Amino acid sequence: MAKVVKGKFDLLTLAIKGQLIGTDIHFEEGIFEVADWYIDFATNEMHVEFTDGSGESLDLKQKHVVSIDQSYVPVQNKGKLKRAKRKK
Repeated sequence: MAKVVKGKFDLLTLAIKGQLIGTDIHFEEGIFEVADWYIDFATNEMHVEFTDGSGESLDLKQKHVVSIDQSYVPVQNKGKLKRAKRKK
């Protein structure tokens, strides 16, 4: 499938949805495709292994530029809906 570049994306969201593997992450050194990952909540880091055998530890609070499948549709947060008060 074709990939689309998304700016400043949350990797934890992709990981939870099961769509992080096969995603390209853009760094200053180049673009790397994710082969495997795991989350270490004690240190608040995501450890990512790439297809070329290298790895990286990423802070969960940071967002990164990624290339994801064109079919991926992000869901917007609706927030709480306010209901009108009932009149007696």
